[in-house]
Amino acid sequence: MAVMAFTWLYSKPVYPALLPFAVYSTFHFLTYLRTNLIPTIMPSAPGAPQPAIAETIARFVKKNYDASMHLVANLELFLWALVFLWCLVCGTRECCSSSTLSSSAPAMLRVSSSATP
Repeated sequence: MAVMAFTWLYSKPVYPALLPFAVYSTFHFLTYLRTNLIPTIMPSAPGAPQPAIAETIARFVKKNYDASMHLVANLELFLWALVFLWCLVCGTRECCSSSTLSSSAPAMLRVSSSATP
């Protein structure tokens, strides 16, 4: 576990990997908002219908959840392939140094020199 933590700490970040996280986080936040925060802020009597905003959020999540999970799966496969190919092409340390990576990497993988530890 410590080896993995140090690997992530000292390796160059792949910023597009945040896209699947952003999609997951959006749906988790909306679900938390609908099930926990809205009933606390706008309580309704037992058996009464939910507030309109809660119903709107529920419809949005139900309508878009499957498509967004499909998007996330495709993004993760694309990112895995991109990183794998980048490692095959640029497997040596000289090729992947921060100055070389900043100038020769695809735009998705570019890292500014100030972002490295």
